[in-house]
Amino acid sequence: MDAYTVSKLASEAGVSVHTSGVSPPIPSWRAYTWGVLAVLTCPCHLLLLAAVLAGTGVGAFVGDHWGVAALALTGLFLLSMTRVLQVFGRRE
Repeated sequence: MDAYTVSKLASEAGVSVHTSGVSPPIPSWRAYTWGVLAVLTCPCHLLLLAAVLAGTGVGAFVGDHWGVAALALTGLFLLSMTRVLQVFGRRE
């Protein structure tokens, strides 16, 4: 039984167990999902995103509020990029 399983079983039983800093394994689909999100929300893709979304409600919002869209995409990009680096750094 690995440390993650012991920790999970202990937490379900309400017992505190020290697992010496062992992190639970991260599914590869989650790691790649964060990577795809980082690529899609990269602020340098804002013009391309606006062109793809032209004619939609989201495209109209982006067209009217470039600053808000840029800040939101930058924040989401930084969050997802941080998660990608954490996930792939932990897997090696």
